[in-house]
Amino acid sequence: MKCLHMIGSHVSISARTPRIIQKMNDKLDLGIEMIVYDMNTDKELSNYLLTIRSDPNWFGTFITNPLKSKLHAHQSIQFDKTIPKSLLVYNLLTKTQKGFQLMNTDYMALTKILSSFDTSNVVILGNGSMYKALSHLLRRLKTISSICCVCRQPRNNDEIDIANKTLVRKSLNKCSLFINATPCGSAGRSAFPSSFDIEAMDPIQCKVLDMVHTHYLNSLKDRCISIGISYTDGIWMNNLQAYFGIKHIFNDLSKISIEEFSSIADAA
Repeated sequence: MKCLHMIGSHVSISARTPRIIQKMNDKLDLGIEMIVYDMNTDKELSNYLLTIRSDPNWFGTFITNPLKSKLHAHQSIQFDKTIPKSLLVYNLLTKTQKGFQLMNTDYMALTKILSSFDTSNVVILGNGSMYKALSHLLRRLKTISSICCVCRQPRNNDEIDIANKTLVRKSLNKCSLFINATPCGSAGRSAFPSSFDIEAMDPIQCKVLDMVHTHYLNSLKDRCISIGISYTDGIWMNNLQAYFGIKHIFNDLSKISIEEFSSIADAA
């Protein structure tokens, strides 16, 4: 049996990727066993790396927060050269002849997703690891004229810390794409900061891309629908993350397209 793992905080109850992998395994008979481990400390991570190093059945590990930015400090780990080391955020660990390799399927998924949007004027809510990935890729696309980053949402309430709300409103008024890159919703929270004035966006020229990838009710989606703004949730991105991860680990998804994969994974 080929074993895949997922590690991070509360992954056993909140992570969607294991459910996607299970559906793919049932549909395609990939012979995969998916195991999740809840962990969040450096000590737990170090012990885990020692364990899988000698496990012949282990093929790869999907990584979620707060461990995405911790693995780069460990030795015997190679890095995907297509991702700037300065970002230091990775979500997939695989084995090599010399040890481990880290990569980030966020970049693969985002590259495909962003190509379908007008990225000339982008407003991003969030300033964490997802913002770093987004801003790096948007600059590589070379179609962007400006990126406005709004301070991320505090974890303990539904208000956002905006230093200059007038400036933010002006940015929203002319933006072509608004991206919600906060953790809001991904951990089961459905609230979107009520103080964020999405009504300032032009329904004709602006679209919303939400990184939230759960099936929970989402107040941002509700507000977009009420004012006629095109809304895309993060389910598609989460599907693509899993697709590119499995393809990289096993190099064997030739019999199913990305669209077919996503269609199967949607129910996860």
